[in-house]
Amino acid sequence: GSFFEIEAAHAQVTAFKPAEDGDGFILRLRETAGKAGAARLKSPVFPLAAATLTSGVEDDISSLAVKENAVKVPLKPHAFSTVRLKLSE
Repeated sequence: GSFFEIEAAHAQVTAFKPAEDGDGFILRLRETAGKAGAARLKSPVFPLAAATLTSGVEDDISSLAVKENAVKVPLKPHAFSTVRLKLSE
């Protein structure tokens, strides 16, 4: 099994770790095909409560909607996307 399922053939998880400030977890995705778009990220293991797009240094940028324990993460060509995930308790 895996912690996350990604619905985007051109994205891969590069990191999953606790946030530096202790507020949730950080997930980093890398876009691999040079195409803008979005990746639908779902977890069969973790109950997602909230998601926030952040900068590479984990400063919050904008909220992302969590629906059915999944979130759509925007992707830019050949770039990393960083998301702060908060889990339900």
